[in-house]
Amino acid sequence: MYDVAVTHSPRYLIDMEVNKGESFFNKIDIPYDALRSQDNPIASIVEYFRKTAKAGEQPWWINSPEEISPATIRLLENLSTTDKNNLKIEAFARFPEIFSNHPDKYKRLATWLVARHSLTSTCLRDQFSAGGKISLTINDKQYSSIPRVYKHLHDNFTPIIEEVMSLDPQETLNFLQINSIYQSKASTLKTWTNKVIEYATASSPQCAEFIYHLFWSRLNSKAIPDVVKEAQSSYGF
Repeated sequence: MYDVAVTHSPRYLIDMEVNKGESFFNKIDIPYDALRSQDNPIASIVEYFRKTAKAGEQPWWINSPEEISPATIRLLENLSTTDKNNLKIEAFARFPEIFSNHPDKYKRLATWLVARHSLTSTCLRDQFSAGGKISLTINDKQYSSIPRVYKHLHDNFTPIIEEVMSLDPQETLNFLQINSIYQSKASTLKTWTNKVIEYATASSPQCAEFIYHLFWSRLNSKAIPDVVKEAQSSYGF
């Protein structure tokens, strides 16, 4: 054994004065005997908290033995450059709203970092957008004064796409907020791309055009999601 990591299991809180019909088992709509007999009762509990979570909230229970969280809360700023870059790749694949101009676009990411990686940050926005606007060139087309977050996508495009394609069905459901857990890898990529394009378009037409050209320059025609092809046809990019 080389270290200890944190995993989680249910600990029931007892209140003998809870009104009839208002227990946790009533809320989750699973009787206690049925819940304790499940192979993985945590999965049902986590799903309940996911459904009832407010914006920016993240259930903290770990859902499988493979998912562990370090026992020490750490600062993201203190990680090595390589570790920070790997976390950014994970983040881009799970939180496409990072490409938006919403003031609260880092809320879900912040809670996920704590719950999944025991990480917090005093300047999370700066990890993605420090340095202001930048210029990038794709196939001789220059994009000036676009948010630095798009440079991270440009520089790490292949590993980000690979991370998106590696999301399991439950992650796709939770992070990309789709309606069905059954998605092919191609459908997952299309869903993620659609959201990125939606957020980029809301930010500026130039950001949207940059996304289209980046996909066309990095992926072969068979791998490009239909949403990119449709946008290319509609806008003439």
